[in-house]
Amino acid sequence: MQRRKLLFAVGTILGAGAVGAAGWRVATGSAAAYATSMQSLRRPLDAAAGPGEWLRYATLAANGHNTQPWLFRVAPDAIQVLPDPARRTPVVDPDDHHVWASLGCAAANLEIAAAASGRIGITRFVADAEALLQFEHEPGPARESPMFTAI
Repeated sequence: MQRRKLLFAVGTILGAGAVGAAGWRVATGSAAAYATSMQSLRRPLDAAAGPGEWLRYATLAANGHNTQPWLFRVAPDAIQVLPDPARRTPVVDPDDHHVWASLGCAAANLEIAAAASGRIGITRFVADAEALLQFEHEPGPARESPMFTAI
């Protein structure tokens, strides 16, 4: 009788472990899915790139603690880069220095990617009711640079 209880308990534990492992596998995805996702992020810039393509490059920017603390607003001739308060890390960055450095990196990547697809512009800080960075752009000659290649 004792042996049956022991075998039942071991079987239950192994079964629960298998279910847990299968659930974890489904939740995390596969290495192949990850590789496909990374490959799509790293694909070359589309020749007729628009703001969506530039933003893809912007999101590859360096950022503090890998939090991607930015939000983007797209208008016809400008893209705003705003801090995302939900992604703050107040324990390690109480004054939001790293948040703003990350926004600067995203804006720089945005400016470089836009220039590579023929939109030249400048990024400026806008200190109104809602502090943000704004990239204002217009048509111009495509300029691919070593920095673009590095991104």
